[in-house]
Amino acid sequence: MFSAKTYTARRHELRTKIGSGIILLPSNSLSPNNYPNNAYYFRQDSSFRYYFGLNVPSVVGVIDADTGEEALYGDDFTVIWTGPQPTLREMGAGAGVTATFPMAELEKRLRRAISLGRRVHYLPPYRGETKLQLSALLGIKPCLLYTSDAAD
Repeated sequence: MFSAKTYTARRHELRTKIGSGIILLPSNSLSPNNYPNNAYYFRQDSSFRYYFGLNVPSVVGVIDADTGEEALYGDDFTVIWTGPQPTLREMGAGAGVTATFPMAELEKRLRRAISLGRRVHYLPPYRGETKLQLSALLGIKPCLLYTSDAAD
C-alpha cells in the first residue's frame, strides 16, 4: 500500500475530472471457483485498489465530487471467523479516508442522492455479484445498468 497522500491525490484528481455527482467504486467480493468448497484467491477490483488501496472484500468507496467527501462503506470482520482484524476505520485511515459507515447505510445515501437528482457515476460491472449489488443499491434492473440516467 502506498502512503495515504497518494490515494488522496488520486481521488482528488478523479473528483476534479468528474466534476459533480457521486462516484461509486465497489470492491470485489469473495467468489467461489468451480464448486462452493473451492474458493480461489481473492482478487481485488483494480479501480477500487487504485483509488483506495485496500485489498479487502465487500467494501464500497464513495467520493462526492460536489462536496469532496470521501467514505468507505462496509462491515467489520468478526473475530469468530477471521481472528483479530483491523476495523474499516483503521484501514480507511491508511488510505486517507476518515469517514466509514456500515454497508446498510449506503443504499439510503444513494437513494437520497438520486431523489435529489444527483448523478451516480460507476464503472460498468464485470462480475455478476457486482452487477446485482449495484442493481439493489441504485434501484436499476441489472440489464439496464449501462443505460440508466442514474449512472455514467
